[in-house]
Amino acid sequence: MDSVEKDLDTVMKAFKERKEEHAPVYPYPSEECVLNVFSDDLRRIKEEVLKEFVIDPELLDFLLSILVYGCKNVLLIGRPGTGKTSIARFIAERLGFKPIIVTANAHWSRVDVIGGPMFIANMVAWRPGILMQALAEHLKVKGDRWRGVWLIIDEINRADVDKAFGEFFTIFSGPEPSEWIIPESIIREWEKYTSQNSGKDPYHEDLNTIVNALPKTDRGYMIPPDFRVIGTMNYVDVSNLFTIGEAFTRRFVRIVIDYPQDENDLEVYVDKELEILVNKIRRSKEFDEEALKILDEVRDTVKKTVIRLRKINRLAFGTAHLLNTLHTFLAEAKLKLATGASIESVRNEARKILRNAIESSLSITPLWDEDLRKEVEKELKEALRY
Repeated sequence: MDSVEKDLDTVMKAFKERKEEHAPVYPYPSEECVLNVFSDDLRRIKEEVLKEFVIDPELLDFLLSILVYGCKNVLLIGRPGTGKTSIARFIAERLGFKPIIVTANAHWSRVDVIGGPMFIANMVAWRPGILMQALAEHLKVKGDRWRGVWLIIDEINRADVDKAFGEFFTIFSGPEPSEWIIPESIIREWEKYTSQNSGKDPYHEDLNTIVNALPKTDRGYMIPPDFRVIGTMNYVDVSNLFTIGEAFTRRFVRIVIDYPQDENDLEVYVDKELEILVNKIRRSKEFDEEALKILDEVRDTVKKTVIRLRKINRLAFGTAHLLNTLHTFLAEAKLKLATGASIESVRNEARKILRNAIESSLSITPLWDEDLRKEVEKELKEALRY
């Protein structure tokens, strides 16, 4: 080995020793990010989800595996009304986590997501954003009736990601919980405004909760590994939404929740969807059996109409739209019966009532998109001949 190689070897050895000496130690047990859930409980949760929502069982397995064993944050992507937020909330609650749900908007900034100084009650205080508030709540409720908090950010692509989520990138810098760190600079900034207000800061308790409970390393404060962020994102009418970049989406495992496009699969899907929704309506006991009987008689027409509408690529007509359609149909049928109409006359008007219910449940996009409106009218005319 010549002198150059010896020098290089010495430098690399010293660098390695220094790197190992200063390597951050992960303060949580490595298995703590995996949720302690019994197999029987997971099977029960899966059964409950499939009774309440229309979701592919294999896709549900994947989603549960990521949240329970995969220790990752999740981004649920799909058309509006496909149940993304409801599914996220339902699973969080069944796993014992209190869901905090917020809806993103175009005015969000760093203050809304992370936090920042604001003028509050005649003083400038550092108001925590949704992430810091959720973390403080996660620590407060842990061990009570909840295992913690999961933050659900609905319609996340309505926010300007570059403006609002810059430090979110820093905090969730990598896919592993050991890389989820609140930089000390954020806490120092918070403490600065708290100290200026001599304990009057309304968010002082949240700061104390975070600083006192989270393990501190040389890089900052470690986020609890059982904390999760679930985002939902719609991809219909994306021209009105902000673009989500790759730097943001790689902080999440992306899962698409949507209805199938293949006609045979779609028919099976809508059949199951109607079964779940009608059973849910029956359990609510909101409508009498006469109105429900009329709905049963046009159920096949409902299915064919929904399939036609879902073949229109630019139209959102998800489970939420269908549920609203069924409720509206039953409400009008119930009113007619209650005001003296015979069941036979209501049966004769059923398709007209159904059309009113569908049109009132559609998104408003067809109102200003002439081509889409004509396409919807054509499909409704074909499906609902009366």
